[in-house]
Amino acid sequence: MKCFCMAKGYMKKQVSPTEYEVLRVRSIADIQAAESLMESELYDHAMEQCHFALEKIMKAALLKYSVTPPQSGADGHNLLKICNTKAGSRKILLVAIKRNSTMLQYWEKVHSKWDTDFRYRFMGLEPGDYDDLFEAYRGLVRWIRIKLVE
Repeated sequence: MKCFCMAKGYMKKQVSPTEYEVLRVRSIADIQAAESLMESELYDHAMEQCHFALEKIMKAALLKYSVTPPQSGADGHNLLKICNTKAGSRKILLVAIKRNSTMLQYWEKVHSKWDTDFRYRFMGLEPGDYDDLFEAYRGLVRWIRIKLVE
């Protein structure tokens, strides 16, 4: 997208945001949507938005490090495959998560509870379990955004 505007007698080109910036912004919007859904007690929909938020911020982190994340089909939504994507010989996301004990606990909680099939059926958790899972997702999204994307 090219947009030119007049400012002080010269043309200023506005540059389109990079793909990782778009994913970063969308992950923030997804986690905000999840929070609203949690407040409305639409727990399964909230978890789906949480999944999207984490997927997007993980992909943003990989793109920022010039690594192409899985893009299509089941692999494109599989958090484990995204987390295990290598930059050279190193799994940058997994290594970073494992170095932080709180994030590792969050990751294990998210990874053990989510399956992309939940888009088509209910998770069936108790409200308190949804709250815990939401906190894990939100913590991971925020931490990855701050530590690896921004």
